[in-house]
Amino acid sequence: MPAASLRDALPALLGGLHGDERNVLLTLARMWHTPITGKFIAKDAAATRAIPHLPAPMKEVLAYARENYLGRAKDKRENRLLDGRQTASHLHQQVIALLIRYEEPHLSST
Repeated sequence: MPAASLRDALPALLGGLHGDERNVLLTLARMWHTPITGKFIAKDAAATRAIPHLPAPMKEVLAYARENYLGRAKDKRENRLLDGRQTASHLHQQVIALLIRYEEPHLSST
């Protein structure tokens, strides 16, 4: 998927965060991985690859989202990924930074 397509999908994705934290976070983790390899991987695999690169509190949030996705954690309303916004914001910034890096060679050649 071209970098521009990933970048263009971000606003709608982030707009759907409330109430769908798990899927938004896992999709952002996958979007972080895709520009590097050019391949899509499963959401849980993307989370597994992203977790080591996150600050400690965000690691727990993404790990919880992954475990919930895999059916190994209950999605209780009171556990609704309270730190989901911060984690989503961090993942969003990582995706943007990566997309900028991958787009720069194309921008300089035009």
